[in-house]
Amino acid sequence: MIKEVALTGTDKEIKIPLKGINQGIYFLQLGKETKKFLVAK
Repeated sequence: MIKEVALTGTDKEIKIPLKGINQGIYFLQLGKETKKFLVAK
């Protein structure tokens, strides 16, 4: 079970708690920026 994802930004790290998500590559849109992050177990 994946508990959280660490998303590395320009100057900070965002941790997102996850429940029941599969591992893979996801895209998260924050405002006008689209960030790519990898979900791994």
